[in-house]
Amino acid sequence: MPLKVAIVGGGIAGITAAAALTRSGHEVEIFEKSAFALEIGAAVFVAPNGIKVLKSLGFDLGRARASRLDNWVVASGISLTKLEIQNLTHAPTSFGNAYYAIHRMDLHTELMRIANIHNGCDGGDDAPNGPILHLSSPVAKVDAMDGKVELQDGTVHRADIVVGADGLRSVVRGAVQGNIDGSDMLQTKLNAFRFLIPTQELLSIPEGRNLMSWKHLGLALFVDSDNIQDERSIVCDTVQNFVGIHPAGQNANGNLDYKTQILREFGHFSPQLVSLLHIAQDIKIWPLYAMNPLPKWSRDKAVLIGDAAHPMLPFSGQAANQALEDGVTLGRLFKCIDDAALVPNRLKLFESLRIKRASRIQTLSSVRAKSEHLIRDSIQPYMEPGIQLPSSLSERLYHDALFDALATCEKFLQNQKR
Repeated sequence: MPLKVAIVGGGIAGITAAAALTRSGHEVEIFEKSAFALEIGAAVFVAPNGIKVLKSLGFDLGRARASRLDNWVVASGISLTKLEIQNLTHAPTSFGNAYYAIHRMDLHTELMRIANIHNGCDGGDDAPNGPILHLSSPVAKVDAMDGKVELQDGTVHRADIVVGADGLRSVVRGAVQGNIDGSDMLQTKLNAFRFLIPTQELLSIPEGRNLMSWKHLGLALFVDSDNIQDERSIVCDTVQNFVGIHPAGQNANGNLDYKTQILREFGHFSPQLVSLLHIAQDIKIWPLYAMNPLPKWSRDKAVLIGDAAHPMLPFSGQAANQALEDGVTLGRLFKCIDDAALVPNRLKLFESLRIKRASRIQTLSSVRAKSEHLIRDSIQPYMEPGIQLPSSLSERLYHDALFDALATCEKFLQNQKR
């Protein structure tokens, strides 16, 4: 008999888990607080470990308009001098898949399709009985012991498994950890901004053409080479998505518009980059929060995945990839499981399989490459046999991208049978 699964949150982690758990034969309902079925926002960096997971679900890179990344350049944002170049063309041979940038909405749309969620998307062929998606359904509280999900309107749903995929300010995390005041979130004193400039618009100006030619088919990270103490960096990828990080707290009165803020922070960068900041439209700025790795991800019938379990800073580009690994691993562990009494133990198995890897990457993601020595002590509890602490960008890429979530899961299950 299929298990009843309630997934709180309809983002990347939640929809991936829905697709995987549906394929494992279970009845899935998703409770999403927003009124929109599709995510909005900037592009997502999908590494080979994430691509491998997506392909296992039947994800179509063409449908998602994925753009391949062939290099990763770290350069001075002031002089545009290239400081480090990582050739990613070897990725399909070394890691089994290439690196890609995918617009968040396109990624989410394709995940919705393969999960067979009917919301203006084509149904998937191999998942005829797809999950039920409830929009405008914010969750007020969760009872982990009873599997009870109570919405803010008072409606109560019960499930054999409650999956917390509800992000940084997770309601389900409170039920699992026992704290509901958000005290586990840490301020980083950093802000992030993002904007998109259409390719044709970039190509219409000399500075844009130079940038496109300079970075080719890849990702470029421009850093403040004159000030290594205060984090200031701008990333640009193949879909012309610009994301920057800079110190927060400089506009306490909120009297500066976003463009003025980023021009003040990055005005000393190369004139080529500053000219692009001048033409930026629809700029978004938000504070970055962090969280120490959690001691546990599950309790009774409830489990955490994605940002609810391990929110990450952007310095490794692995947040979405870890959410994908979580979702597919959870689905595989519940394949052929039809006894609700086995759920708490199975969720503990999921936790034991995932928590060290994701917590290790979460810790690594708090610092830029070559600064790993700063977190050497704090990362030690999450190191595993045969794993070396990366000390460079190339070592970090190998650590993150070479991992095969499904193969690791299968090996884990075989060991459990012995």
